[in-house]
Amino acid sequence: MRAAAALGRVDERAVASAPMPEIEFAAPELLALLALVPLAALVYLAAQ
Repeated sequence: MRAAAALGRVDERAVASAPMPEIEFAAPELLALLALVPLAALVYLAAQ
């Protein structure tokens, strides 16, 4: 959201004051998916 605010699409004060529970909830899931990418690549290469 800070990057979007830096681009001028979001008011910085609104970003600083607004609670964002959905983003905090999604972050661990996104990190888990990113962690699975190299594992999937290793499995794919091992199956070759």
